[in-house]
Amino acid sequence: MSQRHDEFWAGFFGIAAADLGEAGVSVGSHVGLDGYRGVWFFLRGRRLVVSAPRPWVPHIRGLLAPTPNPTLPDQKALHEIFGSSLERSIGPAFQGALEAAQLRTTTSRHVRALTEADSDAVSAFRDLCGVEDWEDSAIEKAQLLRCGYFDKGRVVSIAGFRHWSSAAGDPCVLTLPAYRGRGHAKEVVGSVLAAAIAQGHLLLYQTLEANVAAVHVALGLGYVRYANHIAVRLATEEPPNEALQRTGPSATLSVPPLNALCVGQTGVEDAMRKIEIVGVHPVDAPEPCHLIEMIASDTDIESLMGEITQEVPGEQRDNWQAAYDEHYLDASGSAVLDPEYAGQAPAGREARVAFFFHYLDVERPLLTAAGPVALARPTTRPDRLAFMAYEEH
Repeated sequence: MSQRHDEFWAGFFGIAAADLGEAGVSVGSHVGLDGYRGVWFFLRGRRLVVSAPRPWVPHIRGLLAPTPNPTLPDQKALHEIFGSSLERSIGPAFQGALEAAQLRTTTSRHVRALTEADSDAVSAFRDLCGVEDWEDSAIEKAQLLRCGYFDKGRVVSIAGFRHWSSAAGDPCVLTLPAYRGRGHAKEVVGSVLAAAIAQGHLLLYQTLEANVAAVHVALGLGYVRYANHIAVRLATEEPPNEALQRTGPSATLSVPPLNALCVGQTGVEDAMRKIEIVGVHPVDAPEPCHLIEMIASDTDIESLMGEITQEVPGEQRDNWQAAYDEHYLDASGSAVLDPEYAGQAPAGREARVAFFFHYLDVERPLLTAAGPVALARPTTRPDRLAFMAYEEH
């Protein structure tokens, strides 16, 4: 792989380019990710690079043991590192690299650059794709060098170039569902890449490994797998006390192989794509009780809350416990959306909510309208949720 790619990523992480070719672990403060409240674990060969907000760096360094054969952390390791500050993890992601001479593409009479005259056709394409696919593709951020695949005057696939820096970027692509699997994405991406090469851009490529079709497009165009990474979103700007207590020579982790983040097919895993348990926290109350925080996506949160329960073996369903006193939170999980209407469900595709649950069995999943959801191990309630006062009903 070209020296340019090594230099780009070295600058992005604030390390020496030579380090990327050597075995070991690097942990440093954000450079390219400055301002991001989260952590990247970036694995290139036998070099694991961890980029984190400055207050988190000493904590992570204290937990990651030096090793010549590092791997990406699994979910268990992430919980050990971040505790209740772990908001969500995304990945593993494919990071591709392409040298100009290796581009494999063909010309097609159906593909051309998009212009202002195509605005109506692009709007129709966006409506047919739907908001979720449009946003997930990041095509809105890829405004440069846009190309479209036309079928009888209709746009059925669009690709564009997204800048990571003034010199580097990657393509984003979206194809109408009915036209997928026909090679149209590869053709429009190839056209965008050819234009980017002509302008001297360094070619990157980022997509989830679970998006097999997108990875296939990249490899078919000549990309190679440069690295993999996992992104972690944090709920706190710095490690809470519970996390600091785990830091020390006796608490170092040998990062295990990636496995728990792979997408599975069981009912629990399907539900967890829509529902993420952020934290489970014991509550001081007259009877056993826990505070549960979760994020729900692409589901009717109000109906979901009304059906949350947990099986009690030997008991009729009417005797099972239910969620109560729910509070809908802002994106950071540190305040209610509206203090006067804390229990009113918000509009939108994603909602963050905290609620109380009596007689919780942490070894059993919660039962929801979206399916069973496995619980996280209980941890001390974070300070940001101190406003959630337990009241006997």
